[in-house]
Amino acid sequence: MDEMEAWMAEAGLTDSVKDTIRAVANGMSTTNVNLNAAGLQDKGTKALAIALNIRPNNDIRVFLDGNSIGKEGCVALAGALRGHTGLQTLYLGNNSIEKEGCVALAGALLEGIGKDAARAFGVKWPMESNYCLILTNSERRAFDEGQRVQDQDKVQQAQNGNDTAVPRPLSREEIERLQRDMQEEDQQLQRKGGLVDSEEIERLQRIIQEKDQQLQRKEERLRQLEDQAESFFNLNLDPARFTTKKRVRDNKGNPVKGAFGKLYRSTLAGHDVALKEVDDVEERPRLQQLLTEMYSTTTSDGDSKRVLREVAVLASLRHPNIVPFLGLCYDNDHNTLSFVLSWAENGSLYDYTHVHKKNLSDVDKLRILSEVAAAMEFLHAHNVVHRDLKSPNVLLDASLSAKVTDFGLSAFVSEDASTMTHVRGTRFWESPEQLFGHDIRADTDVFSFGCVVWEVWFGVVPWHHGPYSRGGITQASLGIRYSNLEYLPLDAEINGRRLTSALQALLCVCFDASGNRVDFSQLHAALKSQQRAARDQEADDLREQHMLLHGPPDAVWKFPQQLLAAVDATRPHCTTST
Repeated sequence: MDEMEAWMAEAGLTDSVKDTIRAVANGMSTTNVNLNAAGLQDKGTKALAIALNIRPNNDIRVFLDGNSIGKEGCVALAGALRGHTGLQTLYLGNNSIEKEGCVALAGALLEGIGKDAARAFGVKWPMESNYCLILTNSERRAFDEGQRVQDQDKVQQAQNGNDTAVPRPLSREEIERLQRDMQEEDQQLQRKGGLVDSEEIERLQRIIQEKDQQLQRKEERLRQLEDQAESFFNLNLDPARFTTKKRVRDNKGNPVKGAFGKLYRSTLAGHDVALKEVDDVEERPRLQQLLTEMYSTTTSDGDSKRVLREVAVLASLRHPNIVPFLGLCYDNDHNTLSFVLSWAENGSLYDYTHVHKKNLSDVDKLRILSEVAAAMEFLHAHNVVHRDLKSPNVLLDASLSAKVTDFGLSAFVSEDASTMTHVRGTRFWESPEQLFGHDIRADTDVFSFGCVVWEVWFGVVPWHHGPYSRGGITQASLGIRYSNLEYLPLDAEINGRRLTSALQALLCVCFDASGNRVDFSQLHAALKSQQRAARDQEADDLREQHMLLHGPPDAVWKFPQQLLAAVDATRPHCTTST
């Protein structure tokens, strides 16, 4: 048990995963050991192997999908499973098992399969294989018989001119081993009276057949439920519903495209939508894949993984300041997958500010930044890190409300994980730890958000001010600046504007070292307060300006003299007598 606990601690497993492994060691009553996407890797798998050895459990089903299990973990698992003759299911999808691991498992699971299966396995097992399979004596003799059948087939093929193979002669050691095996089996049969309980075999075969039929019925029902759930969440919209698909173009008339593919504008149920189309998708994402991705701590950057992560984030998280996800549309004829998103009338924050050169009031700037902080607070509360936050990934709808989008580089992070694997963002917005290729924390998004705040307030792309105005700072120069702890200037006048003292204080904590930065709940509260103050000040300024330009509502000079005389004539006049 101590060794098992040590492996679990070294693997950094969550408490719930540890409890499951301890339950296996203590003889859990359930037959299902569900550790899909539990972050086991090799060390955690060794702990599970120890648990299986401590308390062998018949009729056990082990599910280990998506755990990055390699050769070492697979070999340890094979050793543990030799004592589990009742193993019914071993699911090892989405792992990095190498050839040695597969052979080790084959050797473990072949033990006790019977002569007929061993003979059939020998017919197919590669003749040139250097790996040893552990079999009983009778199974070994049947396996070797299957190997000889394979030899005979090759001889026949050679005689027919179909192959140049020659039979492999049995060595003296093999012949002597077969003779010993036969003698041992004869002795065992004599001790048992030479009887084979055929009725018991038939009974077991019937039980297995019934269980297979039950399993097939359950799998079919699960497929039906999955199809219904996918239809409910619009994960399989019919491409025929988007007949008015029009390619989106930039202000120069060029088609808009990015790393994701192409962007189209269409309609769905009478509403304008954006179709973010991804090319070369072999099959549409299924609900089970999305659920697996949501609970996976791996952050692979392959295209298929990025697509799954983005769908999982958009489909599972809804917030007023996250782009509304309306569904998926897969085109089998062209192998394209389209994200169906709400149309953002004003495009991205980047385009609105830098391409179309539209101005925002200070109140609107603070409101938009507060909305982005609210979206990021929501994402981090649900253990999602964006990892590529920038103004091009903030959309503005018809009322200039901010919508965070593009979750292709995002990651689901377990609550007890302090860091995650490195991934590059976009140069002018990424954090120093991303630029230098270090492991990153969730607060990498806070640094990027600080760059967006600076950009929105000054109306300048980060690191495009002063000497960097033509094309922006180079990556090498930016690395030098960050190495010297020099970030975007907070006290300079840029474009005739300066940061307020409140924004300077806010950006100071955004640009702090990773681990010391504030979280988005604090940033959201601070920006919301600043926005309210700016809005109230703007209203006071407008009232004062109106008073200066137009005077009080009852100012005499606002009315014609004839009107004033007529009003005055209607008033009673008092006379005095002397």
